[in-house]
Amino acid sequence: MQQQLIVANMSAENLVSVARLVSRYPPFSHYGFAAMFSTLADQLQRQTNVVMVRDGKFIAYAGWFLTSDRIIQRWLAGEAEPVPDWKKPEAALCSITVTTDPRVLLPLIRGISDRCAGLPVYRKRSFQGDRVDHKRPPITGRQQFARAALR
Repeated sequence: MQQQLIVANMSAENLVSVARLVSRYPPFSHYGFAAMFSTLADQLQRQTNVVMVRDGKFIAYAGWFLTSDRIIQRWLAGEAEPVPDWKKPEAALCSITVTTDPRVLLPLIRGISDRCAGLPVYRKRSFQGDRVDHKRPPITGRQQFARAALR
């Protein structure tokens, strides 16, 4: 079994592979096709993602956007939905995380941390069923591994 953490670039094959993986999981499986495809395409284009590949197949995906601290604070207070602010990146918000194998979550989070070096990375855990979503404390983006490991 060969496993590798990569940053996926924008290609038709990568976009379809990521969309197929993400669309299998709620809440993403309930989103409109155009909106979800647009979000994923943006994350691949901007390379704000990490993907775990095992034996040539995508088994985990995390994508985020950069935003301002003001927008994050409003989101944390429940006052507004977060939106990207590419001009003033003070924080990252991980908007999509899915995996077919929970054992790869830690390497995925480390990959996010490495790609977002110097920024706080915010995330929210959503559950299936009646459990309430839970905003997680931010992880601090830091370069833990050689960037060459994330191709």
